Amino acid sequence: MNRDIQRRTDQIQDMREYFRAFKDQNTKHHDYRPFFKPVLCYLEGAWTLSTKNLDEPFQSDRHFIDAESWFDLMDKMRLSVRFSLMSH
Repeated sequence: MNRDIQRRTDQIQDMREYFRAFKDQNTKHHDYRPFFKPVLCYLEGAWTLSTKNLDEPFQSDRHFIDAESWFDLMDKMRLSVRFSLMSH
């Protein structure tokens, strides 16, 4: 039982060193590259207005904003993203 606990403690300490090396980008301390693959990730945001009315920014024959308020538009976008829906 004590061997298992010691082994797990050693594994936890080893993983902490891998994370520290990754954080510091120091491959000489621990070569983290086989375990930490680079992945591009980004966060997108937008300003919203607290007005109740939503006006079309320009006239178009091809599309229109299918909402009456900013809140309504936000709810429809959340629903579309959540269920991968598109309005045609």
